[in-house]
Amino acid sequence: MIFAMRYRLKDIPAMLGTPAGRRQVADGVAYRLWPAASRLARLYRCTIARRTRVVAVVGSFGKSTTTRAIAAAVAAPEAKSTTANAWTAVAQAVLRIRPSQRHAVIEVGIGGPGQMEPYARLLRPDLTVVTSIGSEHHETLGSLDVTRAEKARMVSAMSTSGIAVLNGDDPNVLWMTAQAPGRVIAFGFGAGCDVRAEHIRLDWPHGTRFRLDAFGQQRELAVRLIGRQMIYPVLAAIAVALAEGVALDDALSRIRPLPPTRAQWILFRFRTAQSSCGTITSRLSKHSRRSTYWLMFRCRAASCCSATCPIRKARSYRSTSRSALAPRG
Repeated sequence: MIFAMRYRLKDIPAMLGTPAGRRQVADGVAYRLWPAASRLARLYRCTIARRTRVVAVVGSFGKSTTTRAIAAAVAAPEAKSTTANAWTAVAQAVLRIRPSQRHAVIEVGIGGPGQMEPYARLLRPDLTVVTSIGSEHHETLGSLDVTRAEKARMVSAMSTSGIAVLNGDDPNVLWMTAQAPGRVIAFGFGAGCDVRAEHIRLDWPHGTRFRLDAFGQQRELAVRLIGRQMIYPVLAAIAVALAEGVALDDALSRIRPLPPTRAQWILFRFRTAQSSCGTITSRLSKHSRRSTYWLMFRCRAASCCSATCPIRKARSYRSTSRSALAPRG
């Protein structure tokens, strides 16, 4: 986003002529507005929104779906965007909190060192959820150690009454237990997690089924989210809901119908499992908009593919279209 402001004013008319250019200009404007917007949002949080319980969601992967799942579980308003999670977008999320609103769930993304602390001062979170620590920030943060230390600032910024909800299967996230001034809840698949999933099985193409164990309460659960990794957002949402006094069955009734996050996991149905790569890529191109997504499946129609077909060569194929998920053969 910072790079957007390096363009000269005379370049802006040309930039506005392309989707990527318009996005750069919008990001640049949002970045420029951050100093004023952040001050206003901090004042709003300390006064009008002071009684609202704020849940901050940070991490390298899975933030958007986790944010949506938590909002559903605690009956909070869902975010207007699943991609705007930095600078002025965070301030706007605070300013949208209604005085009577019990919970607000806000996703926070960073792009470099020193950025998490201003967000933590602005949000003053009551709960912080950390989804994962990955290598996507290596270009700006350099290492996993630096990345986890930066994201842990949202955890350490809480008061002693704050609750850290951490991915118990990620050692770099679990490391933040020592940074938490208050209670820690772990979620994941491991036996040591407070909220965990067992016996996970894909219910293609309807979603995923698993057995839930949440602080000793057990349930059989079916959700619309597809795949093992998508169970983490569900577990985080259940952990937050229980910590906030929401009855387990009430939380589950809200999470079950939650659809996959749009523009991240979109299911396309093909007439046969032997659909050619040409058919698949053609279908995807019709849904292409402005982002790059992952197409995940294994090509089964070897007879109609050339030896250089990228779908045939890799199970994860980067496509300029929206993502599709097809059965693996």
